[in-house]
Amino acid sequence: MCATHARPERERWIVQTESFYDARGRVYLELADATPAEAERGMAMLKKLAG
Repeated sequence: MCATHARPERERWIVQTESFYDARGRVYLELADATPAEAERGMAMLKKLAG
């Protein structure tokens, strides 16, 4: 299962989560030509989701 988390429409980043078996998964940030400010906001979301 993969879920893409909300982000402002104009941002060029996506935080996604994937669930695997045995309660394992991953959370990752995809950047597509993001500005440094956008990357910072994406990292903030990643840290919020990953804890």
